[in-house]
Amino acid sequence: MSQPEPLPYQVSRSEIYNETAARTARITIVPDEQDPEVIIIESSCPCCTHYTYFREPVVVYRDMDFFPTMNSLFDKALRRAARDITSRDVEVICDCSWSHPGTPELKTGCGASWVLHIDWGSE
Repeated sequence: MSQPEPLPYQVSRSEIYNETAARTARITIVPDEQDPEVIIIESSCPCCTHYTYFREPVVVYRDMDFFPTMNSLFDKALRRAARDITSRDVEVICDCSWSHPGTPELKTGCGASWVLHIDWGSE
């Protein structure tokens, strides 16, 4: 029995995608909930059903002319501030490795996106 043809690439969003992903996604806070650096979301895409892996940094360095080292005062201050963050809405974009017809060059996935509200660190 052959695999069905993958869905064509199409940018799409849907509340149904959000609801489905909220029930099925596996969320990991790295290194842990007391010292969050990255949110990892693993799931089946609610549109194409292929496995997708998404990383969302808790703290993002923007408009920086340098890359702070883990020992810099700036980095230490950002890491302390990140400890106070206990939730985030994350837009996840399908990043499956399947070849969807019509996928633009330099893109992956089927084009679907969904939003997950993620809470951590509260007891």
